Amino acid sequence: MNLVAAQEGISMTMAIPYWRIKSLLANKRYAVESLKDNPADPATEITDEDRGELERLVKGPGIRAVGYALMPPEPAFRDVGVLYRYAIVPAMEMDRERIEMAPSPKTAKMIMEMYDALGIATNRIADSLRPRGHGAQASHPFGGLVLCPPLVQSVGLGWVGRHGLLITPQSGPHVRLAAVFTSIENLPLPERN
Repeated sequence: MNLVAAQEGISMTMAIPYWRIKSLLANKRYAVESLKDNPADPATEITDEDRGELERLVKGPGIRAVGYALMPPEPAFRDVGVLYRYAIVPAMEMDRERIEMAPSPKTAKMIMEMYDALGIATNRIADSLRPRGHGAQASHPFGGLVLCPPLVQSVGLGWVGRHGLLITPQSGPHVRLAAVFTSIENLPLPERN
């Protein structure tokens, strides 16, 4: 323990339970391992009925907003393979009370819970697309494939502030983001931001 922390009586307890970290890593690993389930020749069109089911699935528990985007080249990290050019982008709103406690164990716990929930959601979305013949690649938000704020800005859900965070009209900068890249070309892309 740091001597200064000990002198000031600061607790150095673990804010994030081991099982949460284990879940995060398992879901991140699944996002990579499940790529083998993609069809060899993925479908590029989705029916209105299937898109309706997809939107019901995406707007699951905690998802505040969803957008669709054509992947701009800038947000992808160097030497990272994004398989498809189209993205489904879910956003979750953070609890304002807990985010205003930052830095604190409660804030850290909430952020890890959100990373885990978004990781589960992106895998669920990808898993729902593959049996319908679509290619899908979940980008787990905990060390994902892309820098999400610029991608989400291109979707029109908000704007990137000087601090590098996405600012949305509904939630301000209190959002966590993820993406699922897909072969589906007829997603309802925004005409402009």
